[in-house]
Order: sequence, then structure tokens, then C-alpha cells
Amino acid sequence: MSITNAFATSRSGLMATATWAEVTSTNIANATTDGYATRNVQTTTSTLGDVAVTGVTRSVNATLTAMVRREYSAVGTQEAISSGLEIYGTVLGSTDDESGLGALLTEFQSSLVLLASDPSDSSRQRAVTSAAEAVADQLNTLSSTLESTQKTNQDTITAEVSEANAELDQLAKLNAAIQKETGDTERRATLLDQRDGVLDSLAGRMDIRVTTESDGQITLMTSGGTELLKGTEVATLAHDAEAGTLTAGAIEITPRATGVRGFDEGRLAGLFELQNTTLPTFQNQLDEVARALIEGFTALDDTLDAGEPGLFTDAGAAYDAADLTGLAGRISVNSAVLPEEGGSLWRLRDGIGADTVGTVAGEAGLINSNIDLLEGDMNFSAEAGLGETATLTDFVVALTTSQQTTLSSAESDLESLSASATTLETSRQNIQGVNLDNELIQLTAIQQAYAANSQVLTTLTAMIDALLEAV
Repeated sequence: MSITNAFATSRSGLMATATWAEVTSTNIANATTDGYATRNVQTTTSTLGDVAVTGVTRSVNATLTAMVRREYSAVGTQEAISSGLEIYGTVLGSTDDESGLGALLTEFQSSLVLLASDPSDSSRQRAVTSAAEAVADQLNTLSSTLESTQKTNQDTITAEVSEANAELDQLAKLNAAIQKETGDTERRATLLDQRDGVLDSLAGRMDIRVTTESDGQITLMTSGGTELLKGTEVATLAHDAEAGTLTAGAIEITPRATGVRGFDEGRLAGLFELQNTTLPTFQNQLDEVARALIEGFTALDDTLDAGEPGLFTDAGAAYDAADLTGLAGRISVNSAVLPEEGGSLWRLRDGIGADTVGTVAGEAGLINSNIDLLEGDMNFSAEAGLGETATLTDFVVALTTSQQTTLSSAESDLESLSASATTLETSRQNIQGVNLDNELIQLTAIQQAYAANSQVLTTLTAMIDALLEAV
């Protein structure tokens, strides 16, 4: 090798070492930066021994990253359901809760039994109306809480869709910037870090599939196959609250909808599950309890004219089968038995439609019929999903158990999935995160490489000086 070639080789070595040192120092500086993937210097050596830096790459594992994002989506689903039902679950209580609907219904039934033994006792009559009002008030409260929960859920969907659209737009811009970046540069690596961070965030909202194209850009689709992003073209998401649908451009992608190329996991999937299935089912179950009370007590009272309500009413009116939704929020005790509203307690014994006090003060026929109603089987809608025949008490117990199970299952799944996501994320960080021990070893190697190349240059300089002196 000539002296000139030796100079060139040593110089290229020093330049490569300088790049190596710069990348290593960047790794160390970003050891605690979220989403930062360790950079690696790629080099080649020519036949003459010259060293050239061909690019700066990132330490990533595409398969593991895809697994992490799937877990993020699954966690997001249960997170949305769990947090969405938290307040309602507290108001609902458990089957053993003394202030729960089941306990209040039992108290109402017990007050009727006591009144049947002395139908003229005004204090027992008052106990019945108070217990009836407690049942109606709890149904009102539960229905109101569900309505508030649905409103909050709708607002959250709107916010999530807005954030998802912002992230899709950001991904489109990053796609364009990455396409313009030629080669494996440090800037390209930074852009890829940013894009991966946005994809991680979006995965928490919806289950996505990512395909990397030859030019470095990505194509993004729902897990069902609907295209959300291709290059810089974005299919904007839109939520129709009235229809309960989600679209991407002109294509419906409503989560978990039959026959739709949407997605099944992510916070949006959980929110739509609440909006379209869980909350309407909960409301229907409560409305069935209210309907059974209003219809049952009305049918037993032969003092009523057609269209008049019994002990329980729909906001003062009789039950209308065409207006079931939200009935639990409107149920109330008939003012005809409430002295504070101009009514009379004795109508509990003589009938809501009675105009005068009955002649037989000890008559308990209507009261006993009411007791039999509550103790016997009643019919319920199959849509409530709790069986079509049961006593009202058993139906309420099944309602409480079913609804609390939905919440507790979401909480349990969230805990399990979060642990799994944490484990996978730790594995990913072990691969792409900065290992300071390794970087310090790199610094030692850099120092040795620099010293070696410097020594060669020093030796070559001495050789040239010696030749010049000899001339």
C-alpha cells in the first residue's frame, strides 16, 4: 500500500469513527426518551481498506411492535368499558347493598305484608308509599345515571375520533417527510421514531394493520381491511351519534358491527360497545322493571277506568307500550295516594280510583293481590336478556348481577391485559431502547479506533519527514 493510500484509509477511518462517536453520544443522550430507538452506524470497507458510513439504522423488531400494538388495542377496549361504567356501577350497588334496587324492592314488599295485617293503619300505609317512592326514586336515579353515562360516552367518542383524525393527518405528513429523506440518515431515523409513536397512540384507539411500502411510507388499514391512510391520502373518520355508526371516508367501519370491515379492539371499540349494546341493554332492563311495576299494579286495581294508572305511573300517566325507552327515569308513585300532593293513603286499601273511603276498614283484598303479584312470576321481554319469566325480585337480582358482572369483567380483563402489554413493551424496549452499558463499551471501541487511526497518521507523517530530510 502506498503512503497516499495509507493516508486515505486512515482519514476515512477517522471520519467513520467521528460519525460513530456522534451516534453513540446521541444514543446516550436519549437513553430516557420515550419512543427513541437505538441508532446503529452501518459501514462498508473497500478493497483498498477505505471505510465509508452507509447509513444510520434503528434497532426495531416489527413483529414485536405489532404484538405490542395489538395489546394496546385490547387494553383500550376494556379501559373504555371499565371507566365508562364506573360511576353507574357505584350507583347500582351489589345484590347485598341495602340501598340497592333489590333491597328497596324487598322493603316495599315487606311493607305491603305488614299493611295487609292492618289495612287501616295510617303509619303502615305511609310506610308503603315511602317504600314505593324509594323504589321509583332508585329507578329514576339509575336511569338518569345511565343517561349521563351515555352523554359522556358520546362526548368521549367525539373527542377520540377528533384525536384519531389528527393522528392520521400527522402520519400523512410524516409519510411525506420520510419519502423525501434519501438514505438511512439520522433525520430519517428521527422521523421514523415520531411515526412509530403516533402509531402506538392510534393503536390504543383502534386496532390497525400497518404495511410499509418500498419508499418508506406506510399504508394503514383497520383490522377488517378498510384503508385509513395511503401515502398522504387520509380517509377522515366521522361519527354519527344518532345512527351509532363510524365511517372512514364513505365506508362504514363501526366497531364490532356485523358485515362491516371495521375493527374489534381499541378505545373506540369499547366506547361503541357501550353506546350501541351495553348501555341500551342496561336501560332496557331497568325499563322492564318499571313496566312490570306500572302494568302489574294497574291491572290488579278494578277501581281504575281505562287509561288510568295504578300505584305506579309513567310521570303521572298510564303505561304506553310505544314509549318504553326511558320508562325507569319517569316512573313515579301515583299522587292519588300521597297526602302531600292532595292524595289519600287509604286508596292503598280501597283502590287508586276510589272516590270515598271503603265501608270495610279491615279489607285487605287489593293489598294481598299486590303481594301475590310481587311474589309470583311475571313476564319480561326477551330483549332484556335475563329470562322471560321470573319474580320481580329475582329479575332485579339477575339485573344487578349481570350489570355488575359486565363491569367487573372489564376491570379484570383490563388488569390482565395491562400486565401483558407491559411485559411486551418491556421486551420491545430491551430490543430498541438504549443500553447504556453497551454504549459505554462502544465509546471504548471508538477511543481505540481513533487512537489506531491517529497512530497510523502519526507514523505516516514521520515517514514523510524522514524522506524529506534524506533528500
